Amino acid sequence: TKNVPTNQAVSGLNFTDTLPTNVTVFAAPTTPQCGAMVSSTTGSITVTGAALAAGVTSCQITVQVTSSTIGVYNNNDNDNISAVAGGLDTTGVNATLNVVAATQLTKAYNPASIPAGDTSVLTFTITNAAGNPAQSGIGFTDTLNANVTVSGLPTSPQCGGGVVTGSGNVISVTGASLTAGQATCTISVVVTSLIAGVYPNTSTNITDLDGGL
Repeated sequence: TKNVPTNQAVSGLNFTDTLPTNVTVFAAPTTPQCGAMVSSTTGSITVTGAALAAGVTSCQITVQVTSSTIGVYNNNDNDNISAVAGGLDTTGVNATLNVVAATQLTKAYNPASIPAGDTSVLTFTITNAAGNPAQSGIGFTDTLNANVTVSGLPTSPQCGGGVVTGSGNVISVTGASLTAGQATCTISVVVTSLIAGVYPNTSTNITDLDGGL
């Protein structure tokens, strides 16, 4: 919302934005914003009573949205904005949300069975779905099972990102990237265990996901 130069103070600015199909509000918006009440349903955002001071001033109203359906969603003044009041001009309002397939993370030990004290290579594979744009800022942390530890410092960088270990059994990756389209890269870390046992490293061991992973 913006007030043009030399304008007097304005108030009573209202509008409703009906989100495109398959786009929904992720969390209840903060209110007030821009002096207005901001409310939402699953598929719409309503602003009532926004105000701007005289002169060149602007304010922002932000709402988190999400979609679980891949596609391109155009949110414009002709199809989505209604209930405009207070002299608010919505001409040219246009925002496009591009929802792409999630970047996938998988992992495996090779070999999957070792004598106590020997080593195995834990390999993480990051895969960009076909048609996706380039991805960056990818990261995650894998906390190894009790009695499994990293054997030596891992090579860094890998997948264009930093690979570090902590406390002997924590592997952290930050800033990894993938090129546009179908792209795969791998991150390998040597691990060991001195105690015989079965150690399942599952999705519950993964935390701190970044970059849409």
